[in-house]
Amino acid sequence: MATFAENLVIARDNIAAQLAAHVTQKPNYSTDGQSVQWQSLYDSLWNQLKEATALIAMADGGYEVKTQVFT
Repeated sequence: MATFAENLVIARDNIAAQLAAHVTQKPNYSTDGQSVQWQSLYDSLWNQLKEATALIAMADGGYEVKTQVFT
């Protein structure tokens, strides 16, 4: 059974694949009373990708920064 972090990676990879399929910017248009908003789809996928990446970082425990001060 996949862990929470593994499921997030799978979701992120799926979003990235969808984003790659729409990488060529297409113009928004309306036809027969229906509109297609390609830019909105692209923006939504990009935001989902950023959020999934941030969640993966948190699920993996993030990272620890160690510093040392000399006086």
